[in-house]
Amino acid sequence: MIDSYTLGDVFALDIRDGDGLGIPPEDEVGFGWTMKKEGRPIGCGGFLDIGQGIGLVWVMLSDEVRGHGTKLSRFARKATDIAFETMGWHRIQAAVRCDRPEYQRWARLMGFECEGRLRKAAPDKTDLYLYARVI
Repeated sequence: MIDSYTLGDVFALDIRDGDGLGIPPEDEVGFGWTMKKEGRPIGCGGFLDIGQGIGLVWVMLSDEVRGHGTKLSRFARKATDIAFETMGWHRIQAAVRCDRPEYQRWARLMGFECEGRLRKAAPDKTDLYLYARVI
């Protein structure tokens, strides 16, 4: 089930160490979503308007999301399309951990292209890739 995002949802996720790149305050999400299984959050995401026609997408997933990938991917792709339309953005970007190839594959599946490496950009000093989808 996919529901509206609330700040408490992201704190209920069981995420791997280092996967929390920063949780946006609830009033800055723009719009967000929570995927739930048996009433518990297993994934959250949303969009931030960072100005000048550019949006930032963030996603945090627990390992429990496995088995729901097709549904989640379809929803995330549609949500990104809606974000472009409703926000008037020409670009949406995401920071993706370099040490998580599965996240990189998912970003590409969502239509994002890797634009470069951000050295020691994560809170734990892990490198990140900058991905973007441009229309």
